[in-house]
Amino acid sequence: MEMNPKNPMLICLFVAALIFLGSLSYAGGAILSGGGGEFFSAITLWLGSPRDSLGDIFQKLDGILEVQDIEAGYFPGKMVNSCQSLSAKGTTFTLSRDLTVEGGRTCIIINGEKITLDCGGHTIEGSWNDSCEESGCSSTGILIAGGKNISITNCSLSGLYQGISLGEWKGKRQGIMIAGNTIGDSYRGIFCPPNTDASGSSVFSNVLNRNINGISWYCDNGIIEGNRATENKFGIVVGGKMNILMENKASFNNLQYILPRDLPLGEQNIFDKSNTWGTKPINSLSPPQEPGKVKIGISSCKSLGRPAGLSPGIPVEYFLLQDISQVGTCFRISGNLIALDCQGYRIEETLGDTNYIGAEISSSATQSTVRNCHFAKFGWGIVVSGRDTLLEGNTIESANAGIFCKDYIRKGNMGLRTTAKGNTFIETKTDYSWDCPPLIPR
Repeated sequence: MEMNPKNPMLICLFVAALIFLGSLSYAGGAILSGGGGEFFSAITLWLGSPRDSLGDIFQKLDGILEVQDIEAGYFPGKMVNSCQSLSAKGTTFTLSRDLTVEGGRTCIIINGEKITLDCGGHTIEGSWNDSCEESGCSSTGILIAGGKNISITNCSLSGLYQGISLGEWKGKRQGIMIAGNTIGDSYRGIFCPPNTDASGSSVFSNVLNRNINGISWYCDNGIIEGNRATENKFGIVVGGKMNILMENKASFNNLQYILPRDLPLGEQNIFDKSNTWGTKPINSLSPPQEPGKVKIGISSCKSLGRPAGLSPGIPVEYFLLQDISQVGTCFRISGNLIALDCQGYRIEETLGDTNYIGAEISSSATQSTVRNCHFAKFGWGIVVSGRDTLLEGNTIESANAGIFCKDYIRKGNMGLRTTAKGNTFIETKTDYSWDCPPLIPR
């Protein structure tokens, strides 16, 4: 028999024993030695007299056990063994087994006050991977759909579009605590939406591995403390204001962290020195060669083409090995089968001139790829004039246009069959400025 405080058989036996002891106190308290009568009378006053109905006693007992559940933690709260909505105020919900969520669905939806979800180390798993279409794989592990003073702890989440999301609903996210969870192999580990007051909310001591975005925190007034982000594309992204970051560790991410720039005085995030930002990805050293492919490490802006004498059918991959501060256009790609992988490094145009370009793919380029680049303060992040181009996993910040296609209408085949997927835009006036059909942004 499971020792659960809500087990009817257990409650009945307990109540019967107390009623019997209470009856003894009324009948024979005076003849019992050693203060026994006073002891039994105390039990009777605590629970009820024999004249109370069984319903009265059950009600009192249920209240006592609820207090123990929430305050003392002697018993688990209400058990959760399937994907569902949780809304009972003042309740601790405990996951009793691993759960699987289908693509496009949300497993646990929380909407209420003073609710705790303790997964007890159990896993919520979806089927998302970086080749999924968002509509088919956009499952969410845990969604806070409303309420305040909500805690989510001891959960393991993987293969999800969003591991834990604070939702897109209007209103403050107050008293939210996300602590001691492990989230991996997902698009977003932890997400909080923009223009939202998260006063009294914290993201504490979570582990985020192999996600596209470890923590995506666009809220204001939150605390991000003691988290570990490893092998994500972006470790910790903070897009809000007046947040406090301390004792976090990000290492072996393509980009360790992103913070908003140029915030007014008094609205800036507090970036404590106790944060540690480790090394770049393990593969950021000079890339190893592979049969049938040429790999070239670079550390500055330059034109990228095919080495002289190389057979036309052999792909050439350029790998950026460090951050760059540059005046003017950075990369110009020409030729066939040229790929640029910035490995998450940041390329910044120091003058902020709107005429300069992060990466320009010329009209002579075919089957080009630009991936994992972070272009900042260029007029255009990436300009495409070539054909059969793949733009994947780039971040473009503070640009007039993030990805721009020019001269298709005037010159014909430029920009033909360009695919853009998994790109991130931060404070760009226009994400895509496009007249090169068919663009496939994903």
